[in-house]
Amino acid sequence: MCEAALPTLRALGVGAPKLSTETVLDWLTPLDKDFGPFQIVLESASMRDGNEAELDITSFSLEGLGLHGKVTVDIPGLGLQEVPINLFCDVSKEIDCADCDVTLQDINFDSNDHSEEAGAGGGSPFSGCACGAPVDAMSEAARKVVDMDELGSWVSSEVSKAISQQLRNSLSCKSCSIQ
Repeated sequence: MCEAALPTLRALGVGAPKLSTETVLDWLTPLDKDFGPFQIVLESASMRDGNEAELDITSFSLEGLGLHGKVTVDIPGLGLQEVPINLFCDVSKEIDCADCDVTLQDINFDSNDHSEEAGAGGGSPFSGCACGAPVDAMSEAARKVVDMDELGSWVSSEVSKAISQQLRNSLSCKSCSIQ
């Protein structure tokens, strides 16, 4: 589908191509970055409400997009520790804008499929940490080391770049100058 053809298709009453939320989620992971005092690896993406939908590739809104993985932090007195991390954001793309907007809504350190305690069968407040510290204490220590503003800015930029590039690839064609 060529972006130049979209106005003609709309004039004929044909809507823009659709894509599934699952396709968008697949574009987003894996993501990783070393920030110095902490490193992050995001390994999966989901929708908070679990709803699957078809999206118009020229204009859409996704609320509650989640990225899940782990962050490795050097916690004073405990050394390097892996802690689960979940980031939730809203993504929107307007018809007259080439790139999408990403707004980070929440960061938490709750258990996820990529954390140690997820594979250990659950629920003890002392699981998932090699040092034996309670998970809540580890989460709080990680929160003090992780620069939330820097992390939020990076995630927003990476999600926007990934989706926008894939959309451009979907709408580009060899016979047009639009890429």
